[in-house]
Amino acid sequence: MTMMTTTSTPTPAGPDSRLRSLHAAASTMLRLAALLAAGLAPVQADETIGREEVASLAYQGSRVRLYAVAAPRVDQICKEWRGGQPVDYACGQHAKAFLQSLVAGRDPFCVREQAAGSASCYVDGRDIGLEMVAAGWAVARREESERYVYAQERAREQGRGLWRGQFDDPTLLPQPDRRRR
Repeated sequence: MTMMTTTSTPTPAGPDSRLRSLHAAASTMLRLAALLAAGLAPVQADETIGREEVASLAYQGSRVRLYAVAAPRVDQICKEWRGGQPVDYACGQHAKAFLQSLVAGRDPFCVREQAAGSASCYVDGRDIGLEMVAAGWAVARREESERYVYAQERAREQGRGLWRGQFDDPTLLPQPDRRRR
């Protein structure tokens, strides 16, 4: 398994990465504005978090994965540094709790993406995927979009969430079977 750590050399956050981040944010806002102008109703979540996969929401009888992000599985264990020693902690549970705190008592608004089974979801105007990555509880799926790369680099540099220690890269973990059981 590939382990990711915070000991790697930070990537400089130059003007190009900031411009990409601003472009992604503007793009997201334009998509939301176009959707609202078209009079399309938001998709209401009827269940919050997946049992196995943290970066997913269930609505209208199906489960969607948050677009362009990957989070640890609910049962995943990671390592953080305490007193110079690696200590196991339930990072999947921490990521799940963070996502639950974002959507608790709110109805996410989701827009399906071209990637199969994925959607960009928002709550109170905030991009849930961006919030997860910025807090360090999810990583960017660069093969789908560069949208969250700058936020990931900032989280890594500041040792937030998963980046405070070692973790298995969620983009490389096997995905759970999404067929209805």
